[in-house]
Amino acid sequence: MEDKQKEIYDTSFLKIFDIGYESGDSNACFFTEIRETTIKMLSEIDAKIGITIYPHITPPV
Repeated sequence: MEDKQKEIYDTSFLKIFDIGYESGDSNACFFTEIRETTIKMLSEIDAKIGITIYPHITPPV
């Protein structure tokens, strides 16, 4: 990471890594996992994990 980027990151008030998903329009379920090593790394830099579920939007015809 470049010096300026690191400075911005280090001085940020919130450190949230947001994982986003589109909800889709099927009845099938979806599974994903966040590994222990990822959680540990984020914990070490005092960061949080956010999860955002976006509604499925049908494109106009």
